[in-house]
Amino acid sequence: MDSLTIKNPNNFTFGGLFPLIVPSNEAFKSLTFTNGKIQKFDLSLFTNVQELILNNNLMSNEFPSTFKRTTHKKLIYLDISNNNITGSIDNSFCEVDILVANNSMTGSIPSCFSCFFGLPEINLEKRFDGNNFLNLNTPSSPSIIIPNIVSGITGSDLYEYYIFGENLGGNWVKHKMVSDSIGTQIFLEVKIPNKLLRIISHEKPNNPLKLSYSQSNPNYIFTLSFDNTPPLLNSVDWQSSSTDLIIDGSFFTYNSSIVDITIGFDKCLVKSTTFYQIKCTLSNIIDPSLRQILSYITIGNLTTQFTLNPGVINTILNCTDDYNDCNGNRYCLSDIGQCRCDSNYQGVDCSLPYIRCNPIDCNDNGVCTNTTGQCQCDSNHQGADCSIPYIECNPIDCNDNGVCINTTGQCQCNSNHQGADCNIPYIECNPIDCNGNGICTNSTGKCQCNSNHQGNACELPFKECLNQCNNIGQCNNQTGICTCPINPHAWNGIDCSIPLHTISGAAPSETNGGNASIYGWFGNIHTGKQVFIGNQECTPIYNFTETEIICNSPAGTGLKSISVIQNSINVTSKDIYQYYSNDKQCPNHCTSTLNGICNSTTGYCNCIGRWSGYDCSLYSNPGGSTGGGDNHNNELPVSNTTIDSNKGNTNINNQQTNFEIIITKLIEIDFNGSSINEYPLLNKWSIFQNISTIYTLAQSIQNNQCNITYTIEEINNDREISFAGISFKLTSGSVKMTVSIENYQYSSNLNTLQLQMKSSVSEIQTNDKNDCNNDDQIEINGTSNQENTLNYIAIKKDAKVLNGRFIDRIESDGKSTFMQTVLISKSNDSIIVGMNLPHCTKKCLLDPDFSVLISPEFIDECGNKRDSWFLPVVVIVPIAGFALIVVVAFIIYKKKYVEVYIFKSKVKHIIKMEKK
Repeated sequence: MDSLTIKNPNNFTFGGLFPLIVPSNEAFKSLTFTNGKIQKFDLSLFTNVQELILNNNLMSNEFPSTFKRTTHKKLIYLDISNNNITGSIDNSFCEVDILVANNSMTGSIPSCFSCFFGLPEINLEKRFDGNNFLNLNTPSSPSIIIPNIVSGITGSDLYEYYIFGENLGGNWVKHKMVSDSIGTQIFLEVKIPNKLLRIISHEKPNNPLKLSYSQSNPNYIFTLSFDNTPPLLNSVDWQSSSTDLIIDGSFFTYNSSIVDITIGFDKCLVKSTTFYQIKCTLSNIIDPSLRQILSYITIGNLTTQFTLNPGVINTILNCTDDYNDCNGNRYCLSDIGQCRCDSNYQGVDCSLPYIRCNPIDCNDNGVCTNTTGQCQCDSNHQGADCSIPYIECNPIDCNDNGVCINTTGQCQCNSNHQGADCNIPYIECNPIDCNGNGICTNSTGKCQCNSNHQGNACELPFKECLNQCNNIGQCNNQTGICTCPINPHAWNGIDCSIPLHTISGAAPSETNGGNASIYGWFGNIHTGKQVFIGNQECTPIYNFTETEIICNSPAGTGLKSISVIQNSINVTSKDIYQYYSNDKQCPNHCTSTLNGICNSTTGYCNCIGRWSGYDCSLYSNPGGSTGGGDNHNNELPVSNTTIDSNKGNTNINNQQTNFEIIITKLIEIDFNGSSINEYPLLNKWSIFQNISTIYTLAQSIQNNQCNITYTIEEINNDREISFAGISFKLTSGSVKMTVSIENYQYSSNLNTLQLQMKSSVSEIQTNDKNDCNNDDQIEINGTSNQENTLNYIAIKKDAKVLNGRFIDRIESDGKSTFMQTVLISKSNDSIIVGMNLPHCTKKCLLDPDFSVLISPEFIDECGNKRDSWFLPVVVIVPIAGFALIVVVAFIIYKKKYVEVYIFKSKVKHIIKMEKK
């Protein structure tokens, strides 16, 4: 049930009250109870009623003092006419369309009703006739009618709008009161009297709408705009020296509370407002000399900008349709209807940017387009300022992997390519952002790190080292710690500024003392310097440079170590200082004065004639035999020398006896004599040079940092040799070997080197008939000098002797110094010696030599024994005579797989004996 109507119920009441309970269902709307005998009006009984009609009853109590919408949520129409109700009508009842005629009410009718009095089209006064109201014949001003409009639901066949505000009228507002300019059919519904009206249409009405309460009185005609049209000004009347302004135009409002007007820096307070006119008053008098005062009118959220001149009627010419804001790029000059743009814009509505070209004249190679600030270059130029010639890419198509940018003549590659001609693939870094610590160089796919990071992906920290390690050491930029070098010179300290000195050699004094020179590298900082020879101080120090120390050596003998102390660092080189003596003994006293003469300065024998060997006890062969070594006619056997360029060995063959000489290894030794690094040298040689009788082999170690050169030279004629300041004689048939070790990279500044050489003997099958010299016994001997230094080795088999000499001198970094040769091992058929080298930083140069000599025991033909050869010295007998024996040397040089034979002339010496 949605309604209930009871008419003429006679005495149907409940003690003078309404006798029924009003239905509570949501659909119930209307209740009518007329011509009854209800004596008391109790509005609280009708909370679920939208339309309540109780006229023509006997109600005589007082009208409710207030109306609460929260209690009567539905009630919009109330008819209690023709009763005897007293009291007055509160303004809260403006939300209800009421009829109270013919009662006993007093007071003033609320203005929401009285503002419509006097309009014959409505005749609203009749609803209040028959009472004692004070203002029934005094209408209120229609200015209190304040309508606003907003859009509701819109669609293809329904357009909905809501008029809200104050004092909008009740159910007496009819459809015809709302219209548009084209006669669209519009329907109106009162949702809340005086508060909310709903308008619907099946066609979109033309904006604006007119709400006409009266056709004859223009004060009751209201124009409403339902779209977002900004205020449109036509004129502003600003009288001289006045603060009152009259603004004429359209799309204003009737609601002064949403109007804000600013003239310059002053507010203009709204006094009244309609759709077409606003009156306002300035808070201050504005200087009449001002012109084009920037002004704004805002209605709701819509603003229009304009300019005014004081004291005149300003005709407002709009610049644009969009709020007159000139696109936000300065303001509109309303007196001329033109925008005044700021320096960065241009155009009628300031919508175009104004950008000066740089330079303005485009270098006379084009014209400036101020809307873009770009030069339009002629056909021969390009670039932002037309200063660049037009350049085509090469190739023009950028290898089909990009497009040509003719401003630079460079290709702009696609995402998969790069490079000048787009022929290089594009490579992303991993990770792309370089861990946030750098930028990716996509030409290489590598990260370019910032100053605090490093690594392929900038994942590692970067720290600078102190003093950049003095440009000596290597900085670990992850820790900021220097790694100081040890080669060619060693350094120490937090910034590698302290030298770790090395000793490479010495020029000793005589045994009674005197000036001594110590060579090496000592840096340029010498604090607390001291030098010791053995355990005695070498003082005073006369000179202390980066490469040499000169001091006064104490007296002494023999082989000593050298200690150099500076910067609180002690460096000792063992067994390198050999006191110089002019009275050295030669081995075996050179056998006899007829065999050789002792050089007491060097301790070496100078052999006489063909006598040879370290003690002149053996005989060298001055010539060779081409007869194959059969020893016919008392010929001596010939020696053949062969060089293996890969293995690096030297083989000297004499009949069935083969002597082999091999450089086996290079060892780095620490201060305590322990092996640190070992480099095998066998089978790693390559031919470097081969000139006549000189054969040069070479190899590199330590990742090609250290180069070793091994030179083998056949001595064809006797000659004097000088090496490291020592002169000695090499006889024809000898093999001279020179070993150079350059740029060795030491693990410590205290370490030294040892070069090991192996000499061995074996027997080979030959056609030579040497049965009478066959000897299964092999004699191997090493001879030391008085300082326990091995200077000579001898390997004897079948009456042939391999004689090796090791001079106790070496050139260390260009300086002659003492070198010690020691016996490493000895077996039945070989001997290994080690040459102890000092700490050479640049170059170690050593010079051993070997020869195969014939023992005096040799028998050239079986049964024909050369008795005189058994004597190590010449024996004087009654029969005067002498014997001279010349040994023939035969050398074979072997280049890879081709052998070259060098033959010596055959010399035969006959021993004649004469008896007296």
